[in-house]
Amino acid sequence: MKTSLTILATTLMLATPLSAHAQTIQLSNGDRLTGEIVSQTAEFIEFKTDFGTFTLPTTKIVPTAVETPAADLSAALAPATDAPEEPGLWNAKWSGIANVGGDVTSGNSQTNALYADAEVTARWEQHRAKFSMDYYWEEEGEVVIDNRSIAGEHNFFFAPKWFYYSRAAFKQDEIASLNLRSNLGAGFGYQIFETDEQILDVNFGPSWLYHDYATDENTSAPAANWSLNYDQVMWESAFAIFHNHQLIVPLDQANAFIIESETGVRVPLHAGLVATGEIDFDWSNEPASRATEEDITYSLKLGYEW
Repeated sequence: MKTSLTILATTLMLATPLSAHAQTIQLSNGDRLTGEIVSQTAEFIEFKTDFGTFTLPTTKIVPTAVETPAADLSAALAPATDAPEEPGLWNAKWSGIANVGGDVTSGNSQTNALYADAEVTARWEQHRAKFSMDYYWEEEGEVVIDNRSIAGEHNFFFAPKWFYYSRAAFKQDEIASLNLRSNLGAGFGYQIFETDEQILDVNFGPSWLYHDYATDENTSAPAANWSLNYDQVMWESAFAIFHNHQLIVPLDQANAFIIESETGVRVPLHAGLVATGEIDFDWSNEPASRATEEDITYSLKLGYEW
């Protein structure tokens, strides 16, 4: 009788720690282990059992198969990362930037200028929508710059990197005698990078190009399009550089090609506020009468980024 009591007491002493902290883990190969989590990281869990202590990769553990009466171990098995972002309007991830700038000078020269632009992107798993607009006006005794543009684009990702695009872009430039340029097209794109720190994609495809000139006859023709979009955060978010360009070549008159580009630097200031220095370079190889081929704009802007 005394021997039986001794065996029972010993059994209870051994069982008590395990029952107080007993946890069961199922591995992806179907095996199950019972024991205690000693420590964990985003990549590994140190798991103590009666047969020894094992270091297990979290990728080999089925989270829903963890059983524990003492605590919820789902958090222990989850990677140590920030909580996922809540979907925004229409269940999309939204990002964008809006800028405004201007200057007024008087004295030996008198100059007034106003410029504003905005770009908004909505991202879903397989879809992406972009909208952009800009306006630039400047006078120096007389109006020397007066242009505005608006564009919209939809991307459908049929593969992790490849997507179809459809795009509509409209531009007006009174100084260049351009009442309206419309460019409607579709094609293919390749997303080389798409992260919070780096974006790079290229696009190519056909379009229909239409010009309404104030001084010349209107023109319309099919065209070939090429574009590149690049944005890169540098030095642990100290600043970002960007470059976007587009080449449009009318198929009936290849020497009337058009190049439009934007290159600049963005510097974060505080709570979403950013300062931007930008150079816009446009080249129309066969412009309207009394207009020049080259158009370069330098701007400093203050904006908000989200």
